[in-house]
Amino acid sequence: MTHTETCLEENCAHSSVLYIQTRPPSTRSLSTSSANQNQRPLGQRSDQEIQDTIPDQETPLLQNGPRRSGKLDGIGLVCYALQHVSSTWAAGSFSFASYLFLADIFKMTLLPSAVLGFVSTGCACILSGETGKTIDKYPRLAITRFWILLQKLAGAIVYAFITSLFYRSQNRDLGSGVSEWDATTALTYGGILFFACILNLSTVGVLTATERDWPVTIAARDTKALTRINLIVRRIDLFSKLFSPMVVTLFTATIGNQLTALVLLFVNIATAIFELIWIKVVYNRFPNLAAPKPTPSTDEPTASVSSAERSTRLKTAYAAFTRGIKAHALNWKQFTQHSVFLTSLSISFLYLTVLSFDGNMIVYLKSRGYSDAFIAAMRGLNVLTGLLGTVVMPLGERKLGLVRTGSWAIWSEAVTLIPVVVSLFLAGQGSASETLLTRVMLFGGMAASRIGLWTFDLVQLTILQRAFGDESHTDNKNALMSLQFSLQNMGDLLKYVIVISLSRPDQFKYAALMSAIAVLCGAVLWLAYAKRERGHIIHAREILEAVKLKKRR
Repeated sequence: MTHTETCLEENCAHSSVLYIQTRPPSTRSLSTSSANQNQRPLGQRSDQEIQDTIPDQETPLLQNGPRRSGKLDGIGLVCYALQHVSSTWAAGSFSFASYLFLADIFKMTLLPSAVLGFVSTGCACILSGETGKTIDKYPRLAITRFWILLQKLAGAIVYAFITSLFYRSQNRDLGSGVSEWDATTALTYGGILFFACILNLSTVGVLTATERDWPVTIAARDTKALTRINLIVRRIDLFSKLFSPMVVTLFTATIGNQLTALVLLFVNIATAIFELIWIKVVYNRFPNLAAPKPTPSTDEPTASVSSAERSTRLKTAYAAFTRGIKAHALNWKQFTQHSVFLTSLSISFLYLTVLSFDGNMIVYLKSRGYSDAFIAAMRGLNVLTGLLGTVVMPLGERKLGLVRTGSWAIWSEAVTLIPVVVSLFLAGQGSASETLLTRVMLFGGMAASRIGLWTFDLVQLTILQRAFGDESHTDNKNALMSLQFSLQNMGDLLKYVIVISLSRPDQFKYAALMSAIAVLCGAVLWLAYAKRERGHIIHAREILEAVKLKKRR
């Protein structure tokens, strides 16, 4: 392992990296035109204007080409993809397997699964902003490796607790309800909840670093390179969501749930080693990642603490706590006042849905008699159609632009979910009403909606990255972007509240109806953003002129 890393570092040291010596901009240019130039879109600036915004230092560019070329270092990109495959595969396996395992252990109640989702999501909702701050505060490689290691260890510990519950369920009935648990079972389940929270937070840390911060830094304002990285990331996400549940199902069908939990435990430990190596290679191959980060700043005065207060530990701790609260509130204020806030709010409404083949829908489908293999296959079909979204997005960006592509995407999702909700209400009338047509409406509508969902997800991510990548507040950009995770987790949290309130399978249709309404709200919010950005929603004048011209003919 050491020899491999050393060789890769030597290769990186001898690789050709282009450096430029930039001159400091004159005082006159700074005072008269710098502000106006920085406010203009990057694509409308001249090369000299862009150069004037670069500090007076040797600045590494992309290794294999100039800006806006779309070229990236091959070895670094492959290792980046491998690390992301490993990370998302583990996350996909856990999101599918954990609910299957808990449903198998606690056969007569759905409460443990619902509480697990609620608690872990609530923890991420509260602390994801603080997690994002660590990406801004500490060196990129060190903090990313820390979150990767913590993610793997937390996942392994959760699987260990689940395995322990499997052993206990062989000698004791754990499915009768929470009231029948003994102290050991309650403590073991409490350990699952605690380390699931750690796992969720560490996943936020890894995603904030590898999907938000690293791609923007690697691309270095190269929009083609950034789009290329985003497409790779999203296709890997879909690949993992497609095949990880199928592999879990294959193991559960052949060796059983208990041994599958053990296999996943050891896989988590083994992949941690490889991910730490791969992320180091990525760091070495892209010199931009080694650039020092701006020191996070706050608007609070530094000399506000008197000497008497410094001598009292309690007062000092309280002052630090209040400064942290004010800084967090300031981040939220900046984020809500930003032009992209409506896009973050829009996509967050898409998380308030049970129509996503998550644990809630999996448990519901199992209650209707569908097998694990069939559920995994339908989930795979949804991922395949979602892959089409990664093809539609770049085509739509070139033909329509990002905002219009996002409008078409989110409204197509809202429309295709209508037959899904209708089929659930028809099936709820009795087994005789569950025909082939209702099944086609359910699974076909779900599959069709994934195209719009993943197209919209890519559009919103690109807008978010570009908005925070080209602006001056680089000292807290990751803290601001991570607040979107908080909004998304709020949607997830409300979803679990709905499921807990409507926990019977025959009530799932009402949760589905609320989910469709949430998607509609997200679509309306996106229209508000589109109206503000473009000045209109549809080309009414052009449509009227075309109609008049047709009448004249």
